[in-house]
Amino acid sequence: MTGALLLRADASPAVGAGHLARAIALADAWRRRGGTAHIAVGPDAGAVTALAEARGIPVVAIDAAVGSADDAAATAARAMALRAGACVIDGYRFDADYCDAIRRAGLGVAVIDDFGRGDRPADVTIDPNYGATGADLAGPRYALLRGEFFAHVGGPRRARGRRGRRRPLRVLIAFGGSDPTRSAARVLRLLPPAPAVIATVLVGPGYADDGELDAAAACATASGHVVELARAPRDVAWLMATADAAICAAGTVLWELAYFGVPTAAFVIAGNQHEVAAALARDRYVLGGTWLLDAPAGDVAAAIAALTGNAAVRRRLARRFSELVDGRGADRVADALAKLVAARTEAAA
Repeated sequence: MTGALLLRADASPAVGAGHLARAIALADAWRRRGGTAHIAVGPDAGAVTALAEARGIPVVAIDAAVGSADDAAATAARAMALRAGACVIDGYRFDADYCDAIRRAGLGVAVIDDFGRGDRPADVTIDPNYGATGADLAGPRYALLRGEFFAHVGGPRRARGRRGRRRPLRVLIAFGGSDPTRSAARVLRLLPPAPAVIATVLVGPGYADDGELDAAAACATASGHVVELARAPRDVAWLMATADAAICAAGTVLWELAYFGVPTAAFVIAGNQHEVAAALARDRYVLGGTWLLDAPAGDVAAAIAALTGNAAVRRRLARRFSELVDGRGADRVADALAKLVAARTEAAA
């Protein structure tokens, strides 16, 4: 029996749902091994927790300032109450003192470290980003994909190659569970007038509707595009699997799109994304790679036009991008965590 696992994820409309999505993926993998998994979130998580609740993963609320000593104590206490063998920590507000407090409570600790600094005490460190080297489990080989992605591989990818030339290009626009920077609206306004595309905007459960997205959609529609707003869709994986191209943030969604081989223009919307996005663009896995909001509009529009207007470019990107992710990353991480739990259990016996 694998036992229980607690995953502490920083998630909120302001922070986004990327850390939570990875926690869900790892919870899926842990449950496939026969274990139980709970996800702990802070008091500001809001509606983004629906992503976990919809799939039956218990969500625990930690009523303390995120990353504080009280948060660490409450998280450790909850893990002990669940008899969890380990706690996985994913978020930038959880510092070395936080991780150390949970270790001192007697729990195994795994830290997801996007920056590769190794400055937080942990039994296992995970950095699933392209170019990562310093973590115990490093690189897209350990990309954490949720279970529903495995149902769609193969058929949709083959269907993408069979589409007739006259069919409008289907472009997925994805900027996280809450899109706090309103990046999707900017992309809609920068779509080139030709070719006309079907633009599907992924609107996550944490998105606070202020009318800006609807206005941008109207602008794109006036330019000849078809715009679909997919609000908290039940099957995000299907939207990705059936997309001909994608424009997205350089976060967790990148590895999901890579799994399906979707040619992608990726842009930076947060500081932790810059190094990965620049490296992927430099090595010709994606287009873009620059800050979305700070870059000149002409530069962003040019990257989008290169993606939507050139089938040869899309074919090259699809081949390259799909090489990065095989979909087994969450199972590999779960295997490592199971070994950690087993070793600690044996040592305590």
